[in-house]
Amino acid sequence: MYKILYFNSGDGEDTIDESVAYPISALRGFTPRSATVLSLYFTPIKDTTQDTTADLNDQVDLTITSGAHRTIIKAITDEIAFGDQAFITVGNKDDEVWLHSGITDVILIISS
Repeated sequence: MYKILYFNSGDGEDTIDESVAYPISALRGFTPRSATVLSLYFTPIKDTTQDTTADLNDQVDLTITSGAHRTIIKAITDEIAFGDQAFITVGNKDDEVWLHSGITDVILIISS
């Protein structure tokens, strides 16, 4: 099944800085950035530089419960592997919908 990961950082859904969805094939990995931030990296949605040698990533930062990185990563990967839905909302700040109760915010950092 083709699956999509959806993120919304608030303030509507009318710009790339507010709402984005990636196919799971674009997910490159996860890394903790602090005790309360988990970063997800994706193949860029847009690449205006068209530099084939650059290693650009889109980044989605999730604000999480302190130290819950592994729990959140497991929740996301379990939903990808075993969930019934093709459209997976990881975090939607506009509607306060979160894949896991330990996620509290979404910040989108889109490559250009």
